[in-house]
Amino acid sequence: MAPLGTIDPDDIVATATALTAITVADVCREFGVDRLVASGGGVDNPALMERLGAELPNVVIATIDDYGIPAGAKEAYLFALIGFLTVHELPGSVASATGAAEPAVLGCLLPGRNGFPTITRRTSPPTRLIVT
Repeated sequence: MAPLGTIDPDDIVATATALTAITVADVCREFGVDRLVASGGGVDNPALMERLGAELPNVVIATIDDYGIPAGAKEAYLFALIGFLTVHELPGSVASATGAAEPAVLGCLLPGRNGFPTITRRTSPPTRLIVT
């Protein structure tokens, strides 16, 4: 038991884990989510995943790994997508999700020593990502 006036580190971790699960579950319930795809480091936390399942008994909980993207590579895939959109001068944000006034391109390109390569720009964003 921790001395009076201190908090056991295990209690802090347990509280943060519970708070995370409850916060995610509250938002899922608010928006009527019936499938939750978890990603990031939390998918490796069995206490968090178990608590999410307990909080959301009627929600199918999957991980990004179930869709072919390793949780540890999520950011790499995201940055590749943002780069693709930037090269094609397509917005990488959605105003309704970010609160921004309008969609925006999320990066910029700077020419290298030989300028820019010639590409055929897309006029619409991709609608799916196929991971092979």
